[in-house]
Amino acid sequence: MIEATQLHAQAQKCRMLAGGLTNRDDIRALEDLARELEERAQRLQRASLPPATDIAA
Repeated sequence: MIEATQLHAQAQKCRMLAGGLTNRDDIRALEDLARELEERAQRLQRASLPPATDIAA
């Protein structure tokens, strides 16, 4: 299974590639993919955290 750090790295690569393009559709597609990868990474990170036992008010 892919790790959150790998997903973050892939998202960064997508953004780097998008920065070198001129076609708006291609740029948008890479930026959308980068956002999706970041969201997946965040979900993985949240899932790996231990559940909170005490919520401060």
